[in-house]
Amino acid sequence: ERGQGNSRNGEKLFAAACGACHKLGDVGRVIAPDLTGYERGNLDFLLPAIVDPNLGVREEFELVSVTLRAADGQEPTILSGFVSDATQQKITVKDLAGNETTVARDDIAEQLRSPVSIMPEGLLDTLTDQEILDLFAFLQKK
Repeated sequence: ERGQGNSRNGEKLFAAACGACHKLGDVGRVIAPDLTGYERGNLDFLLPAIVDPNLGVREEFELVSVTLRAADGQEPTILSGFVSDATQQKITVKDLAGNETTVARDDIAEQLRSPVSIMPEGLLDTLTDQEILDLFAFLQKK
């Protein structure tokens, strides 16, 4: 038999475990996808995205590492984050704190995209069954 989740407790769990990157309603930050408009009532969509975050990483949330050309004798600067804007002449990288840096493409020595999500695997492993029910009660609340 399946128990019931408490969405208020789930909101606290979301704020602690997910809210550093995801926003849902008024809770959290928008570093990773804002979950407010997502199909949260569909467990076939929601559960795999949480259990295996590497299944489908949207391009705008692929972590990128940009190495800038260095002047002679200088260490190269490395930017890490998400590409928030790109043109033929420049790109803007938004770091995990939300700071944006725009650089000319001519100044880029190397740009690497990570195929791995920044969302850690095993997020549910540390939660009790009741906490998981609570978290999903909040996630699926309309």
